Amino acid sequence: QDQIDLVEAVAERVALSAENARLFDETSRRAERERMVTEITSKIRSTNDPEAMIRTALDELRNALGATQVQLIPQAISASQKNQSEIISSTPQDPAQKAQRGNGAKK
Repeated sequence: QDQIDLVEAVAERVALSAENARLFDETSRRAERERMVTEITSKIRSTNDPEAMIRTALDELRNALGATQVQLIPQAISASQKNQSEIISSTPQDPAQKAQRGNGAKK
């Protein structure tokens, strides 16, 4: 019985170690993906020119994906999406503006 208990304990630890390795691997992949997203976003925000932003986004995505090319396919925007994008674009960029809006001030 002692040998069976020992084998079960070792098997349990091996399984736990394998699961920990899998979780570590998954966490590392997620961290790398987040780092890439942050880096790409920073590059996109480095210009105010919409065409340059799109070019940068496409170039960076192509590089990140290891693709030979990427394509942007425009889609029609529904009324609900338009309203949503208007709400997002009206969000203050500057903390002072945010504070003013929070105090009831209007732009």
